[in-house]
Amino acid sequence: MGQEAATRWRRRLSVERRRRVDDAAAELFLTVRYGVTSINEIARTADVSPPMSYASFGSKAGVLAKLADTVVAGDDRMLDKLREWRG
Repeated sequence: MGQEAATRWRRRLSVERRRRVDDAAAELFLTVRYGVTSINEIARTADVSPPMSYASFGSKAGVLAKLADTVVAGDDRMLDKLREWRG
């Protein structure tokens, strides 16, 4: 694998991991509640390491802020999750 291909692969992997963290956090925040959900639990649910979660988002509040930005920007996946949760 060449240097450019390796860089593209790492970038795609990073995006995929962040998306899994987004999805896991949204699910946990809506079902378990924000206050009792930990970064470790988000990481475990997303199948990533807690250090990766901290490196990407900084904190649980950072994960929540990213989710809010995603919803405001119009990511339909997150809006669909909210609609499912509301019933």
